[in-house]
Amino acid sequence: MAGGCRKTHPKCWYEPLGDEAAARDGLRFTLSHPVTAAIPPGDELLFRMALDLAATLEPLSAAEVDAIKQKGLETTPLFKAQA
Repeated sequence: MAGGCRKTHPKCWYEPLGDEAAARDGLRFTLSHPVTAAIPPGDELLFRMALDLAATLEPLSAAEVDAIKQKGLETTPLFKAQA
């Protein structure tokens, strides 16, 4: 993990959203777009949480999509494009 972070979920190659509210927002964001699938994390507990959340989700409003996009711009990306 970058920056000396401790890896908390051994089966995940990234640090997943463990907070249920953040995970719900992330899943709602994904499923509010024309995608064919949303793959939950490899951790069994997070996988179950994602399935439980997906069963009750409603699409995001335009304002909610904009708020999540803004939050994303304020974080460090996992990958950076090569120049």
